[in-house]
Amino acid sequence: MTPGGALGAGRSTAIVLFTDVVGSTELRSRLGENAAEELRQGHDALVTGAVEASRGHVVKNLGDGIMATFTGASDAVGAAMAIQQGWILLLPLVGLVFVLETLSVIIQVAYFKASGGRRVFKMAPIHYTFHHEGWSERRIALSFWTAGLLGALAAFGVARLVS
Repeated sequence: MTPGGALGAGRSTAIVLFTDVVGSTELRSRLGENAAEELRQGHDALVTGAVEASRGHVVKNLGDGIMATFTGASDAVGAAMAIQQGWILLLPLVGLVFVLETLSVIIQVAYFKASGGRRVFKMAPIHYTFHHEGWSERRIALSFWTAGLLGALAAFGVARLVS
């Protein structure tokens, strides 16, 4: 029960992701302490970067693994794929719409401060500019879905070219 008396009020879903370096003990004995520690730090940086790029939060470092939480399953899957395949640099393409929305805000705020109040876009995030220009919500949604699909296809194409 919550203070207001409603059951389940204030609840939210958390997706939990665990990583583990398989055979880390054997690897440590084979490489030696210094080399193994350097490898672990690189692993942790890669995993943390993938988690944060997918809007997740590293909760705990388990030594040879990490526990992370996400608010959405797709974010967790995106991070897991980037970790598994080492394709962290492709995440901006996979999440192209989110990147563009965020960049529009960053550009707007930076230019506003630097120019003394002038704006690049009529409104930010960028979808508000499209709405202000008279685009219907359906057109904006379809455009963003198309951009998301093109970003995902581009990421897939780059992954196929590189591998």
